[in-house]
Amino acid sequence: MKSLKIILIATLMLYNINAMAQKKIEGTLAAITEITPKEGYEKDILNAVKTIQAEASKEPGCLLFSLSTKKDAHNTVVLFEIFKDEAALVSHKEQQHTKDFGKQLQGKCQDNKVTFLNTVSTLHK
Repeated sequence: MKSLKIILIATLMLYNINAMAQKKIEGTLAAITEITPKEGYEKDILNAVKTIQAEASKEPGCLLFSLSTKKDAHNTVVLFEIFKDEAALVSHKEQQHTKDFGKQLQGKCQDNKVTFLNTVSTLHK
């Protein structure tokens, strides 16, 4: 019976954490960036992205910074970022590490596109 109570408490805690995370994400701003490096610059781009990921993740308004590659185009780097609000996004753009990142990409990208999104609803397990 005691272990059942512990499982029940843990389940309720997880449910509450998920509910809090849900509230934290809705109403935020997201950015999806796809960067395709020119041939020979793949490692440079990946290193630059890892650096900005580490720095941007320290920003109080940056809630998530995910780094992936496209399944069907492994050299294309995809960044998924979630910012608390417009002010957090503006602050991110003004950070020195963001400006340095832009300079590091110059002349090394075949394609670099950013899509901004308003988060309406998020469901997760």
